[in-house]
Amino acid sequence: MKSRFLIALFLGTFLFSLNGCSSDDDSSSSDFLSAHSGTKWKISESGTTIYLKVNNSESNPFQSWATFDGSCYIFSESNEDGGVEIIENSKNRLILKVSDTETDYDILTITVSGDILTIKDEYFENSVLEETTVIPLSKTSDNLDDLEICSFN
Repeated sequence: MKSRFLIALFLGTFLFSLNGCSSDDDSSSSDFLSAHSGTKWKISESGTTIYLKVNNSESNPFQSWATFDGSCYIFSESNEDGGVEIIENSKNRLILKVSDTETDYDILTITVSGDILTIKDEYFENSVLEETTVIPLSKTSDNLDDLEICSFN
């Protein structure tokens, strides 16, 4: 189940092209994207590693780097192909709708508590909730500029 989510999360970021210096308790920030701008998050499981970086941009809320075998990373930005809609961008929560079709889509609810970014993925098929997955990503200070980007030439 988590593997499907990891792939869906990366592909969703790729298709809708999602050291932090922002404080989780930044009271001057009025929305999620500005409060967490620049923060980096990581999950590694079964040979797959995905990094997300939050951007303070509703048109490009995330950048992602993913590797499925550890050899190189596929980089994508969330504004590459459209297909994502921001439903809510409040101080403590970001909700995105990632559409495959009009009736097949994911609702991603993203929250941060301490050093954990939690993504709740609700997958709808034919507009009916089919599966819910909750994935925690850990805050990281890894230097994303050092990642080897895959070349597809």
